[in-house]
Amino acid sequence: RQAPQDASPYAPPKAQVDSEHYGHSTLKVFTTNGRIGRLRFLAWSMVQCVALVALIALALIVLNWSLVAGGLLIAVLVVVFVTIGVMIGVQRLHDLGWSGWLLLLNLVPFVGSLFPFLIMLLPGTRGANQYGPPPPPNTRGVKVLGIIWIAMIPIISVASIYYSIGKLAEAELALQTDEYEQSLPYDDEQDPDSALNAPADVIEEPQDQNDKQ
Repeated sequence: RQAPQDASPYAPPKAQVDSEHYGHSTLKVFTTNGRIGRLRFLAWSMVQCVALVALIALALIVLNWSLVAGGLLIAVLVVVFVTIGVMIGVQRLHDLGWSGWLLLLNLVPFVGSLFPFLIMLLPGTRGANQYGPPPPPNTRGVKVLGIIWIAMIPIISVASIYYSIGKLAEAELALQTDEYEQSLPYDDEQDPDSALNAPADVIEEPQDQNDKQ
């Protein structure tokens, strides 16, 4: 009696492979390898910013106690969080199929103000690319944090614009005030002469009285 054909160890499995969860990259924050999508990039960036603000506030408290310790702590925090931001940004560029070196475009004037929005808006490549398989699907927490960050971006942008306009208005008002004060005539230039003549008059009066006698 012949063995059934499907009993062969080389036969393909009958169970269907879930393509949605198959072949995804492993998520790691502290690396420049791998890929992350748009929402996960926003969610991770939001967590990073909140943690940075909280730790900077703690560092300012330490700064009141010791300038050296507080300054050193702030310097370490800046280096650490800039490094994490670079790692996250490189993974987002990998998802687009771009080289991580393009992150240096953030340092170019004018281009650096538009490039972050490009990273947040463009979708990643479908399927695997030269930087690895696609990232796993977004969890509910990633979606919530990403949406919150999207809502906060215009608020922060508008607040920054109003703050910049207020600073420019204050600087212009101070400049106009200085120009107005400089244009006013001053009578104080004659004060030194009158101050020098006043004691001489006081001294000469007794001499005149002695001459009359």
